[in-house]
Amino acid sequence: MKQRLLGISALATGVLCANVALADGGYYSGVKGAVASGRGGAFVARADDVSAVELNPAGLTHIGTTIIQIGNRFSYNQHSYTRNPTLDWGQTDTQPTPPYVQFPTVRNQTPWQVLDPFIGIASNFGLKDWAFAAAIYSPAGTAREVYPTDGGQRYMMVRRNAQMINYTLSAAWKHNDVFGVGATVKWIAVPSLEYALIIDGSPFSSPANAVRSDVDVHASVKGSDLFTLNAILGAWLRPTPNLEIGLSGQILPSEIHTKSTLSASLAHPSNYSITLMRGTVPANDVSLTLPLPMSARLGARYRHLDGDREVFDVELDGVYETWSRVDHFRLDSNNLTAYYRMQPVPIGVIDIEKNWSNTLGIHLGGDFAVVPQRLTVRGGAYYETPVSDPAYQNIDFPQGPQFGGALGASIYFGKLQISVAGEYRAQSQVYVADSDSRVYQQAPGSSCKAPYTSTVDCNSHYLGIPAPPVNGGTYNAYSVIGTLEAAYRF
Repeated sequence: MKQRLLGISALATGVLCANVALADGGYYSGVKGAVASGRGGAFVARADDVSAVELNPAGLTHIGTTIIQIGNRFSYNQHSYTRNPTLDWGQTDTQPTPPYVQFPTVRNQTPWQVLDPFIGIASNFGLKDWAFAAAIYSPAGTAREVYPTDGGQRYMMVRRNAQMINYTLSAAWKHNDVFGVGATVKWIAVPSLEYALIIDGSPFSSPANAVRSDVDVHASVKGSDLFTLNAILGAWLRPTPNLEIGLSGQILPSEIHTKSTLSASLAHPSNYSITLMRGTVPANDVSLTLPLPMSARLGARYRHLDGDREVFDVELDGVYETWSRVDHFRLDSNNLTAYYRMQPVPIGVIDIEKNWSNTLGIHLGGDFAVVPQRLTVRGGAYYETPVSDPAYQNIDFPQGPQFGGALGASIYFGKLQISVAGEYRAQSQVYVADSDSRVYQQAPGSSCKAPYTSTVDCNSHYLGIPAPPVNGGTYNAYSVIGTLEAAYRF
């Protein structure tokens, strides 16, 4: 019974192994703004609308007037996983030979995301060399994913629902048309952050329930953090009329600290329940810490001019993000104790290694003025390196190499600009052999401990590892993204 309780007390460990992410490809995916999106994200040097608050705040000085910009990003995000077939060695107590289990492909059951807004205003307030802006927007990405509770991915994740809002204030200054600098102060609010998965709560030492257990536990963490501070600095330089260079970066090594609640229940019908308490008082509050990456963007663009009018431009950007800061997640139970059949077990503080890597993205794009001040078309393409080694691949978001392409256009009606963009983003198919898998089923009730070689406490078929690997299989992911935006210049 004590071992069963140990399994329940480590619920939070399993929840953290859901690879907490607010969006696919790291916490973020792509860029906001129809013009930036239509250029495949190559917008650091150009940055001449309100989306500059995120990509390069110095570019606000290119606007030269007052502008209101409102847009929305629509996306269809299909992620799928087919787990490798496995022998279920945990069933040998009821039958002489282990059953060979094959798993159907599971897919994200909530692929549509129809609300992903951007609202901003920028103005120079009549000042020749200054610009100021305020914006509210959600980071580009997939907010919600749901998978079957009995699917092959159940020990990695069954649900993720994350909401994030950025509130920004920006200021920029330029010297003639030679160079400019700018800064954005960003207030990050996370109204809701929820994750859930299945944990094997078996109290037995040697069985390895690679497929399911009668004491599986559905565990979830839900919380919020309404204030995290960050900042973006940017600059641009125009050494010649035809060449412009842009540089920006998110500079603060900040973290999100959610105030959350932990819930747990047996995944299969039972007469027993799990109770969480602090001292003699029922409680379920915990805190979750998520590091945020820093980033650097460098871009250069060629401007083809006809007199003072820009006919077309071509821009090449490099984006570097320090995802290695996300080396672990930490969940602090604030001295919670789990009770199952009246037996207490402290939960404590839990750290989970993630082994994420820094990423590099290459973006190429540009605009062409088909009819000056009437119609502009644009396009772009990009490639981004993987955020983690395939051995740590997970179902919650695509971690493999990302590539994509985009097309867009702007139509002008006097001072009103209507912009649209379409983007296709995909992950190169990732296959993980079970022998390479490094994401293991959470079975903390087992007394099989490191180095996991005991033939008494550990299953002889999984010696050397803590539990059956659960992330072996084939991963596919793609997103189809559309952005519609209106900008009015006074």
